[in-house]
Amino acid sequence: MLRGAAPRFWTEAPAGIAEELLSALQEEEAEEECFVWPLALEDRTDETDTVPPDPFFKGLLQDIEQCADMSGVFEALERHPVYRRQIASFTDEEILDIKRQAQAVLRRQMKELQR
Repeated sequence: MLRGAAPRFWTEAPAGIAEELLSALQEEEAEEECFVWPLALEDRTDETDTVPPDPFFKGLLQDIEQCADMSGVFEALERHPVYRRQIASFTDEEILDIKRQAQAVLRRQMKELQR
Protein backbone atom coordinates (compact mmCIF):
# COMPACT_ATOMS: atom_id res chain seq x y z
CA MET A 1 0.00 0.00 0.00
CA LEU A 2 1.32 3.43 -0.92
CA ARG A 3 0.63 6.25 1.51
CA GLY A 4 0.60 10.00 1.16
CA ALA A 5 -1.51 12.74 -0.34
CA ALA A 6 -3.26 11.82 -3.54
CA PRO A 7 -2.13 13.90 -6.51
CA ARG A 8 -4.56 16.40 -7.97
CA PHE A 9 -5.08 14.42 -11.19
CA TRP A 10 -6.22 11.45 -9.10
CA THR A 11 -8.67 13.26 -6.81
CA GLU A 12 -10.30 15.18 -9.64
CA ALA A 13 -10.22 12.39 -12.20
CA PRO A 14 -13.45 11.28 -13.82
CA ALA A 15 -14.99 8.00 -12.75
CA GLY A 16 -13.26 5.00 -14.29
CA ILE A 17 -9.72 6.36 -14.22
CA ALA A 18 -8.76 3.98 -11.40
CA GLU A 19 -9.96 0.99 -13.42
CA GLU A 20 -8.01 2.18 -16.47
CA LEU A 21 -4.84 2.61 -14.41
CA LEU A 22 -5.28 -0.80 -12.78
CA SER A 23 -5.77 -2.40 -16.19
CA ALA A 24 -2.62 -0.72 -17.54
CA LEU A 25 -0.59 -1.91 -14.55
CA GLN A 26 -1.88 -5.45 -14.96
CA GLU A 27 -1.07 -5.47 -18.70
CA GLU A 28 2.51 -4.43 -17.99
CA GLU A 29 2.97 -7.11 -15.33
CA ALA A 30 1.38 -9.88 -17.42
CA GLU A 31 4.41 -9.89 -19.73
CA GLU A 32 6.97 -10.27 -16.94
CA GLU A 33 8.33 -13.59 -15.69
CA CYS A 34 8.45 -12.37 -12.09
CA PHE A 35 5.69 -9.95 -11.36
CA VAL A 36 3.51 -8.34 -8.74
CA TRP A 37 -0.14 -8.49 -9.76
CA PRO A 38 -2.09 -5.43 -8.58
CA LEU A 39 -5.58 -6.42 -7.47
CA ALA A 40 -7.15 -3.05 -6.77
CA LEU A 41 -6.53 0.65 -6.34
CA GLU A 42 -8.11 2.43 -3.42
CA ASP A 43 -8.10 6.08 -2.44
CA ARG A 44 -7.84 6.11 1.33
CA THR A 45 -7.19 9.80 1.75
CA ASP A 46 -7.64 10.70 5.39
CA GLU A 47 -10.44 13.22 5.24
CA THR A 48 -10.08 14.22 8.88
CA ASP A 49 -6.72 15.85 8.14
CA THR A 50 -8.17 18.04 5.42
CA VAL A 51 -11.22 19.36 7.26
CA PRO A 52 -10.42 22.45 9.32
CA PRO A 53 -12.40 23.18 12.48
CA ASP A 54 -14.13 26.07 10.67
CA PRO A 55 -17.90 25.43 10.77
CA PHE A 56 -18.34 27.08 7.36
CA PHE A 57 -16.23 24.46 5.56
CA LYS A 58 -17.73 21.62 7.57
CA GLY A 59 -21.16 22.85 6.52
CA LEU A 60 -20.17 22.93 2.86
CA LEU A 61 -18.91 19.35 2.97
CA GLN A 62 -22.05 18.19 4.76
CA ASP A 63 -24.23 19.93 2.17
CA ILE A 64 -22.43 18.13 -0.64
CA GLU A 65 -22.65 14.75 1.10
CA GLN A 66 -26.32 15.13 2.04
CA CYS A 67 -27.49 16.43 -1.32
CA ALA A 68 -29.43 13.37 -2.45
CA ASP A 69 -31.69 15.18 -4.93
CA MET A 70 -29.45 17.03 -7.35
CA SER A 71 -32.34 18.12 -9.62
CA GLY A 72 -32.61 21.46 -7.83
CA VAL A 73 -28.90 22.05 -8.23
CA PHE A 74 -29.03 21.63 -12.01
CA GLU A 75 -32.42 23.34 -12.47
CA ALA A 76 -31.05 26.74 -13.54
CA LEU A 77 -28.53 25.11 -15.85
CA GLU A 78 -31.22 22.99 -17.51
CA ARG A 79 -33.28 26.11 -18.28
CA HIS A 80 -30.46 27.50 -20.41
CA PRO A 81 -31.22 26.98 -24.15
CA VAL A 82 -27.65 26.05 -25.12
CA TYR A 83 -27.52 23.41 -22.40
CA ARG A 84 -30.81 21.90 -23.55
CA ARG A 85 -29.59 21.69 -27.17
CA GLN A 86 -26.15 20.27 -26.41
CA ILE A 87 -26.42 18.11 -23.30
CA ALA A 88 -28.79 15.37 -22.21
CA SER A 89 -29.70 14.95 -18.56
CA PHE A 90 -26.99 13.74 -16.22
CA THR A 91 -26.97 10.06 -15.31
CA ASP A 92 -26.83 8.97 -11.67
CA GLU A 93 -23.19 7.96 -12.16
CA GLU A 94 -22.33 11.39 -13.58
CA ILE A 95 -24.05 13.10 -10.66
CA LEU A 96 -22.05 11.02 -8.16
CA ASP A 97 -18.87 11.88 -10.06
CA ILE A 98 -19.73 15.61 -9.94
CA LYS A 99 -20.30 15.38 -6.17
CA ARG A 100 -16.98 13.55 -5.70
CA GLN A 101 -15.13 16.15 -7.75
CA ALA A 102 -16.78 18.99 -5.81
CA GLN A 103 -15.65 17.43 -2.54
CA ALA A 104 -12.10 17.00 -3.87
CA VAL A 105 -11.91 20.63 -5.01
CA LEU A 106 -13.26 21.87 -1.67
CA ARG A 107 -10.78 19.76 0.31
CA ARG A 108 -7.88 20.98 -1.83
CA GLN A 109 -8.95 24.59 -1.31
CA MET A 110 -9.22 24.02 2.45
CA LYS A 111 -5.72 22.52 2.52
CA GLU A 112 -4.32 25.53 0.65
CA LEU A 113 -6.00 27.90 3.10
CA GLN A 114 -4.41 26.06 6.04
CA ARG A 115 -0.91 26.67 4.68
